[in-house]
Amino acid sequence: MKRCRRIFLLGFISFYCSTLQGQSIKDLDVLIGKWDHEETVFPGTEREYTEKGSRECSYVLEDTYIKCESRSNSPRGARTYWFLINYQRDKDHFKVTTYNSDFDSSWHYTWYLDKEQQKIHAISDTRPDAKQFFRSVLALSKDQLVWEGYRSRFREEMNWVLEFREISKRIE
Repeated sequence: MKRCRRIFLLGFISFYCSTLQGQSIKDLDVLIGKWDHEETVFPGTEREYTEKGSRECSYVLEDTYIKCESRSNSPRGARTYWFLINYQRDKDHFKVTTYNSDFDSSWHYTWYLDKEQQKIHAISDTRPDAKQFFRSVLALSKDQLVWEGYRSRFREEMNWVLEFREISKRIE
């Protein structure tokens, strides 16, 4: 009986310590639901345009991933894109892969959650094909998400330019 208690106690302490140190996919519960979004691309430039659409985020693959499916319309036409988000416990960050109906390739991002500030800091993996780096900040709240994305030239002095600003409002 003492051995069982010790095993249980060690297991509980191990679980408790791991939850204090790391994060989990459940830390992104705020994303789950249905959203309307409006995104301004290349704001303040002659290339500026607006996309409006909807997004639905839900848990998939036995709650180990979050899949966000977005549909939007812009002057360039209708498009669909997905975010597939997973928490990587061994690296203590989130890994995100995007899939787009209007681009041939997927893109990969690392997300770092700042629980205290309720923000996600996203950094793209190097994309030498695009000759740019991307980073963004996603401010989280229950009813609204504000996402700002920046780009900078690859292998040049870092000069971050605002590429998009998206505001999403919860509808469900």
